[in-house]
Amino acid sequence: MQAALKQKTIQDYEEGYRIYKRLSRLGYMTLPTYEVAMKLLGKLGKFDEVDRLWDQLVELDHSNQVNVERRHIDPVIAAARMQAAADEGDIQGAARVLDYMERNGIAANKVHFTSAINACVNAAQHDRAKAAQRFFDKMVANDIVPDIVAYCSLLRAYQGESSECCLRLIADMKGRGITPNKVFAENFLFTLLGIRKAQRKFTKRSMLSSLKQRSAADRQAARAFIDDLRDENIRLTLAGKVIDAALQAIPY
Repeated sequence: MQAALKQKTIQDYEEGYRIYKRLSRLGYMTLPTYEVAMKLLGKLGKFDEVDRLWDQLVELDHSNQVNVERRHIDPVIAAARMQAAADEGDIQGAARVLDYMERNGIAANKVHFTSAINACVNAAQHDRAKAAQRFFDKMVANDIVPDIVAYCSLLRAYQGESSECCLRLIADMKGRGITPNKVFAENFLFTLLGIRKAQRKFTKRSMLSSLKQRSAADRQAARAFIDDLRDENIRLTLAGKVIDAALQAIPY
């Protein structure tokens, strides 16, 4: 099952699922099996089965009948459930898991909170950015220092929001001394300049047309961000280079 999960193809996920079903029929469900099974089910979109496994674990945890060395849901099991919530875009499910952890004295870490933010990224809810910000703020309130991965996830949740959200985020990063990497930089430019995923294969000419529709303030903020990247010797991705070239072709 673990090998199937690592391969990251639907065919391998399905093979891992078949192994899980055989183990389930034989009654050989250890906590590691639950962990990998929830991850596989999340990748396959079998979210009702994820919920069923989680509910089983909660009940077994409360009755203290799990026939393995560990008797309780732990951070690893919770992380698997959170990853499935992220795959589904299940904001409420992610919030319920974090609440369960808090009520039962299970310490959440940045992996759990980043998965919760990713649930917002993948959600269709109109308020997903606000939900992502709440998860991020709760992480910080719990004295967990966010890393570049958490910031990148939060940034992706801002897609479609005002550019002020992006500027506040980058200011917060600077205040914490966190340096962007090229993946974050690309996502920042996409989000700041309102570039949708469907638009991300572009030429300098098509990008010029899109950028001219953005405000001068947004274009200037993008230029300043790219200048900061150069000062830090951070290279742009190919897409970032196209955006940079287009920005340079537009007068202030």
